[in-house]
Amino acid sequence: MMPENTGPLPGHQPGVTAEKPWQQITDTFGIGLLLWFIGYIASIILFFFVPASMIGWILFVLFTPLLIAVTFARFRKRSLPLKYYVIVAVTWTGIAIVADFFFIVLLFNPDNYYHASVLVYYLEMFLVPVITGILYRSEA
Repeated sequence: MMPENTGPLPGHQPGVTAEKPWQQITDTFGIGLLLWFIGYIASIILFFFVPASMIGWILFVLFTPLLIAVTFARFRKRSLPLKYYVIVAVTWTGIAIVADFFFIVLLFNPDNYYHASVLVYYLEMFLVPVITGILYRSEA
């Protein structure tokens, strides 16, 4: 049995919770895809009931609290460096942009899809994890 390593090693930051690879995958791709998919299904449902130009703003109002709640619930008890949250933010934003392009723009060919509500959505997908990281990050 090997002794535990208690000294500072490259990549080891005291006070920072070591994340397992599956936790990183869940935090970045898993939750990012889930959040995008929930919004995607909701937008398809809303398409039949409200004008297309309003869908983005309705989703923004309805799902911003969900995004914040999920993000804070997932990270509030974990001590992670800010870099980790930035990686989550970039991944979630990338998922939103790429998935929107393939599953909305190419599939449905909407007129002028990239309007203000969509850009605000992309900004939100980046800022919520970063702000969470600023609030809950480790000091390392």
